[in-house]
Amino acid sequence: MQMITYLRYRVIKRAGIFLVLFLPLIAPASNGPVVITSQPTNQTVLVGSSAVFSVSVDGTPPFYYQWWRNNGLIQWATNRYYTIASVSEYDSGAQFFVTVSNALGAATSSVATLMVDKGILVTNTITVLPMNAQWKYNQSATDLGSLWKE
Repeated sequence: MQMITYLRYRVIKRAGIFLVLFLPLIAPASNGPVVITSQPTNQTVLVGSSAVFSVSVDGTPPFYYQWWRNNGLIQWATNRYYTIASVSEYDSGAQFFVTVSNALGAATSSVATLMVDKGILVTNTITVLPMNAQWKYNQSATDLGSLWKE
């Protein structure tokens, strides 16, 4: 049997009846400076796909986020997540990290590298000959490599 400590309660009056609701104690987030609890991770994505980097933190809110790319500040990238909607070959090898701060301090995440997979470009050219073309083939059973047309 699991035991839950109820330190909060609420009294509600409905239709002349008093109800007492016992609410479980929920541990608040820890107080103090920012602590990064989940780091951004390396990613490999296809050209044209999106890439999303994220970070999780603990400490005393509010938190202020700033994302960086190759040691340069990314303007307007001030959320828990940073998204590149459509990556290009230019993005391959880019390194991302985030600094998070609150009133009591700041923390910098580890660096996550974005690798871009170009995928496989396939182009085929097929030459089609008309069905009424005259074909010759080898009747002697020696391999000429392929059929030929004169």
